[in-house]
Amino acid sequence: MKITPVLLVVLLFAACNSKPAAENKQATSGSVPAETPVDPHFKAFIGKFRMLQLPLTIKFTSTADYENLPQLQGADSNYVKCCEGFGTEGRYAYGLLPDTANNYKIIWLLPADEEVPMLTTLTKQGVLISEDNIGVGGCGPDCCFDCNETVIVNKDLSVYSADSIKECKCDDNGPDTTTIRNYARVKTAKIGADGKFKFTEIKEVKYQ
Repeated sequence: MKITPVLLVVLLFAACNSKPAAENKQATSGSVPAETPVDPHFKAFIGKFRMLQLPLTIKFTSTADYENLPQLQGADSNYVKCCEGFGTEGRYAYGLLPDTANNYKIIWLLPADEEVPMLTTLTKQGVLISEDNIGVGGCGPDCCFDCNETVIVNKDLSVYSADSIKECKCDDNGPDTTTIRNYARVKTAKIGADGKFKFTEIKEVKYQ
């Protein structure tokens, strides 16, 4: 077959464009990252936590307030590792803090004489980032001792935790009301974008 100049130009043009097209297709298909598989146990674990709204104020009182919350049991202990000596029975899923784009921030309850509120942050694959008691933890029954535990989580994920306390000295005759003290024990933290957090030392703040 005789190749005319016009046909030669057409063939050369097609050859020059076919290679880049193949390369572009290869580059496009290779640029899609594979998703990391999620453990089905972890997916079920996160599903137990209701989504909370910020700002959030929690006033912890008695165990009876939490009886209708989902219990954490079985494989759930792989993701909430605190604390030795407390056992795994009677743990409750309180809620999930927004947002969940980069990690999960959960509040759950550790069994004790008074339920201990815990804050745990996890990667999207269930790896522990940070974990600590989100409350101050100083409340409990005692003579002439009135204590209210409050936790506030703001929209910027700063956390304010306080035990508001009214107490006085007691002897064999009962409370000595002349020694009444009103004060708060306070600690704070800030949850970072990476899920890490660390609470300050507890400080005592006096008030009238």
